[in-house]
Amino acid sequence: MADNPRILLLEGNLQVNCERAVANGALSAGDRYALSLKLVYPEIEIEKFYGAEVDCALPSGDELAGYDGVVIGGSGLHAYHNEPAVTRQIDFVKTVFASGVPILGSCWGMQISVLAAGGAVEPSPLGREVGIARKVVLTEEGQQHPLFTGKAKVFDTPCIHLDEVTKIPEGAHVLASNDHSRVQALAFKYLKSDFWGVQYHPEFDLFHMARLAVMYSDIMLEGGFHNSLDEIKVHAAMMEDLYNNPSRFDLAWKLGIDKDVLDDEIRTLEISNWVEHLVLPYMATKD
Repeated sequence: MADNPRILLLEGNLQVNCERAVANGALSAGDRYALSLKLVYPEIEIEKFYGAEVDCALPSGDELAGYDGVVIGGSGLHAYHNEPAVTRQIDFVKTVFASGVPILGSCWGMQISVLAAGGAVEPSPLGREVGIARKVVLTEEGQQHPLFTGKAKVFDTPCIHLDEVTKIPEGAHVLASNDHSRVQALAFKYLKSDFWGVQYHPEFDLFHMARLAVMYSDIMLEGGFHNSLDEIKVHAAMMEDLYNNPSRFDLAWKLGIDKDVLDDEIRTLEISNWVEHLVLPYMATKD
């Protein structure tokens, strides 16, 4: 058995959108996830692939045997669109399911995995959930599931999504919900692989959220989340200040943010639990 877990990280965005994020002082979805993976398991080895790019060859079923887990983060694409940037990623997830490698998905990652396993994804009738997903509540199954070991029964967490899971795959279990989206987390086994996923973004920190707020200022204004670009910039600056000075009670109070978002260890528990409870045991089976 290899000494350290080897993770395949699927970047769900087109490369031009990754470059846009960098130009706005953020990171691509994949690179942001890589930081959080390294945070919870510094020795982890990560190889990133651009899943949306048609000229990027993705590993075959045989090649997947060299990985101990697959992680899929967010994307600005829509899982129900019949276009190559989307369908090739769904087809790849089907290949992963057939390989037996465990999968962790956030937002887009959960959505395309659900589609690959026979579920459905549609735009939320409530529109976008942006910034912080409030009062995410663990179901009875979620309270017992290892994905949420150490997590509070009710918590807030970073998020940004328009689409949501509307039909879960056969045998799937909803692990968390809130007033915006019934499926905030779920788990299921399909073909040979275990999948754990969340609709929100445990990999996002406040700085990344601040940069995304500015980058998506048009969406924030159209959705009525803010009334002006200046208001967005002030809000983003407050988040950045709180990120740099987490003891600023005044900013935490104004933003309505608690330690479940501010504390990296608490915020990323789902990621560390996936590594501990799925990746490392899967590695052991390959010894």
